[in-house]
Amino acid sequence: MKLLVSALEPSANLHLEPILNELDTSEIYGIFDERFGKPLMPSRAFSVMGFLDVFTKLYKAKKAIKIMARMSFFVDKVLLIDSPAFNLPLAKAIKKINPNVEIIYYILPKVWAWKPKRVKKLEKYCDVLAAIFPFEEQFYTKATYVGNPLLDEIPQFNLQADETGIIAFLPGSRKSEIRALFPLYK
Repeated sequence: MKLLVSALEPSANLHLEPILNELDTSEIYGIFDERFGKPLMPSRAFSVMGFLDVFTKLYKAKKAIKIMARMSFFVDKVLLIDSPAFNLPLAKAIKKINPNVEIIYYILPKVWAWKPKRVKKLEKYCDVLAAIFPFEEQFYTKATYVGNPLLDEIPQFNLQADETGIIAFLPGSRKSEIRALFPLYK
């Protein structure tokens, strides 16, 4: 199977790996970590935090969307993982020129937290919505709960910290997030 992949974040690449392992044979194209092959652009080229950082990468993103939309003619399916600021315009650009290719969106935008209008766009431009939280099916009519990949990474977890006295501290998956947020928690 030929897949056009958009995995811009380190966490998206972390979740891409088990998907690729489950496929018998696959060729991937697009934006992803170089450990999976030769990407159009490596995902690290799109690592951003904050408005100014986004602004500097805007031209590169627009160029990548245009190229990837054309690449959609040469693949069987499109897999978009997280990163709605990039992946929603990409899905729209692909459907505009290639309405027959199947677009799968994995790790949906958190519309219950902000920007609920994204639901309509996602459901218009994406064919399969793979939710990682069971309650996301309440927000998206086309969503299917597929499980949370974090639970695959953690062999044992407790729901209450008072049972063990141990809590998880998760400042983010991007280096820029960790640099910006970690000092606040010291």
